[in-house]
Amino acid sequence: MKENNKEVWKPIIGYEGLYEFSNLQRVCSVDRVVTYNNGTRHIKGKLLTISTTQDGYRCVGLSKNKKHKTTYIHQLAWEYFNGVKVPDGLDVNHKDSNRQNNDPSNLEVVSHKANCNAVDNNGKTPAQKRWENPAWVAHNKKMTEILKKFSKQVTAVNLDTYERTTYNSVTDAQEDTKVARSTIKKINDNKQYQSNGYAFLYDDKTNLIYHKMKFSKLSRPEITNAKHVSWDKDTTANYYDSLVNGKD
Repeated sequence: MKENNKEVWKPIIGYEGLYEFSNLQRVCSVDRVVTYNNGTRHIKGKLLTISTTQDGYRCVGLSKNKKHKTTYIHQLAWEYFNGVKVPDGLDVNHKDSNRQNNDPSNLEVVSHKANCNAVDNNGKTPAQKRWENPAWVAHNKKMTEILKKFSKQVTAVNLDTYERTTYNSVTDAQEDTKVARSTIKKINDNKQYQSNGYAFLYDDKTNLIYHKMKFSKLSRPEITNAKHVSWDKDTTANYYDSLVNGKD
């Protein structure tokens, strides 16, 4: 692209000879000659379409060596004005938490952890702000419904009341108990004792975690053994009932 009085184009780092980025935050492909087995072809450059992700980031698709990659505009903007590539392992953060504001004065390079924990003027992190985005809410609802179709039943055991509640999916259990899906799996796999006062077991694999602080009728050796033993469904249910009801 040719420069005019207001717009200045520079090659995109890593895509030299293929794409350019301007100070007006537009992206274009450049004129180039491509060689094929049966000859060559002249490809004229053009402006590329910039889209917006469900999280509110502006992005564009770039291709090189038959590999397509979605690249964020705020990353290209930072590299344009600083003249170097974003260091590996670091993110470009929006200082004001406005993902549409890609002015160079609003961009800074930070660690990934700092970027995830950054808060806006209202004290909200990016993870919290995404729930204010209607597109993200709709996407999350759709994915939740898909996960439910392929999810297995899970039973939550309240370790204070010993009450058991069976959910049709891990997603339902997560929403009701406020325990993450990954944590529910860890508990069921005997990698974690409990979370938020709950133990969990899948319907097709009844591994119940007996916590020594909640099941006082078990001695320390019995607790140690119980955490690493898997029983069939009926055996586990009967043993659990004997603890709750005080039966031998």
